[in-house]
Amino acid sequence: MGCSFAVPVSEQRESLNNAVPTVESASNPNIPHYHRLAVAMVGHCMLLLEYLRELRLCTCPLLPFIALFKFSYKTYQEYVDSGWYGYGHRKWKSVEGADRYWRQCHNHGVSSKKSFVVYVLDSYRGYTTTVRVADEASLTLTKYGDYIYKHVIILAPSVSEFGGSISVNELVKFLDDGGNIFVAASSEIGEPIRELGGECGIEFDEEHTAVIDHHHYDIKDDGSHTYLVVPHDNQLKVPVITGESEKKLPFLYRGVGISADPFNPLLISILHAERTSYSYSLNKPVADYPNTVGTNTQLIVALQARNNARAVFTGSLDFLSNEFFTATVEEALSGKKYPGSGNQELMANLLRWFFGESGQLRVVSVEHHRVGEAIAPNQYTIMDNVYYAIKIETKNEKNQWVPYDADDVQLEFVRIDPFIRRTMKHKGGLYSEVLKLPDVYGVFKFVVDYHRLGYTHLTSVVQVPVRPFTHTQYERFIEAAYPYYISAISMVVGLVLFSFVFLYHKDDKEKTV
Repeated sequence: MGCSFAVPVSEQRESLNNAVPTVESASNPNIPHYHRLAVAMVGHCMLLLEYLRELRLCTCPLLPFIALFKFSYKTYQEYVDSGWYGYGHRKWKSVEGADRYWRQCHNHGVSSKKSFVVYVLDSYRGYTTTVRVADEASLTLTKYGDYIYKHVIILAPSVSEFGGSISVNELVKFLDDGGNIFVAASSEIGEPIRELGGECGIEFDEEHTAVIDHHHYDIKDDGSHTYLVVPHDNQLKVPVITGESEKKLPFLYRGVGISADPFNPLLISILHAERTSYSYSLNKPVADYPNTVGTNTQLIVALQARNNARAVFTGSLDFLSNEFFTATVEEALSGKKYPGSGNQELMANLLRWFFGESGQLRVVSVEHHRVGEAIAPNQYTIMDNVYYAIKIETKNEKNQWVPYDADDVQLEFVRIDPFIRRTMKHKGGLYSEVLKLPDVYGVFKFVVDYHRLGYTHLTSVVQVPVRPFTHTQYERFIEAAYPYYISAISMVVGLVLFSFVFLYHKDDKEKTV
């Protein structure tokens, strides 16, 4: 079976799910049998009591305190370290008000023990988790019209239909509303996963197909040449998404191929196959041109929507498994050996980006005013000298906001089209620029529209009116108009002289004989 946790419907149920360890994983032979039996019995009883409580068939006032039966943290941590890790020990490390994420598990080979990602998420991140079977009838993303999860992780490649109110359209709407979705597929891919990928601009290959490479496969391959060794150079080289690795270890991959729309600017190729690879059915000879060939065969693809929602798609569920995380790598043909794979390191960095712990930008403050002043005016005048400053921060590895430093943040002064575009100077995350407004009046905007791969889209818009000069602000005498001034004065002087002569000139009378 998949995971045995129930969805928390009330606050008490949520506390129980965080405090009670799962029963399914209580099978480690190193733990005394009576301990495992006692925990299993108490765990089942608590879940049954809570279920009856929700149906209003049981009103046990001590139910919130039953969780106190658990062992001391030290004892339970020893259980966790010995391999009996479930989902309960996060209660001692949980963060109040932390994000919640939802993982779907299907019955076909997806267990809490197989996927090391599940253990990493529960052990180190402090998220409140809910684990459900993908076709369960009570699945839902909302409660009273509001989303109850911020992140959805789907580890159900072969699901034929989602349960409850979940559908592909519902997941797409969740993404449109700002939620994040992580999807892991395999060669046993179902139609809902393929349809969800299509809605996000990617296409998974058909069911029972796999990425095949007859030149780059591991020595542990079963002869199908699908146990691929992918060089580290095929990884996206953007540290904010994939991190910076010193070991440069290759990746292990076994799964279905992905093709991505090359004209979609929102898609990010995280990892692609070698040029000798192709995606085709494992049970048929190659008769037609494969769906994807060479480096066009994508293995991991990410999407960052315009609303900064993030989605990650991988065609290999095995990529996330303990087997691939901890395996040594030896190429079958070349004989090259590596002490391990880069799967775990890549997933750790990729999950940080997926959860919004990296690649986040925010505007802390914006100020603008005339040079020499300190307060922004209600309106500017054409030809004013204006000071503009914006403070930008990003998240560091400790999930703390720190100043963001970059040399490519630009400021635009826009009225329909940009009249001014400048690259701003920066110091300690404060970007500033002094600009002279154009000799054009109207309604303008200070615009900072910053789009960089891996970072959230940063947009800051401040609208300001710009008026023309008043009549008292114009110069009284303009040098270029001096000839016109002289001609006007000369006309006046000439008219006065002419009038004086005309009025006071008297002709002599002619003498008559």
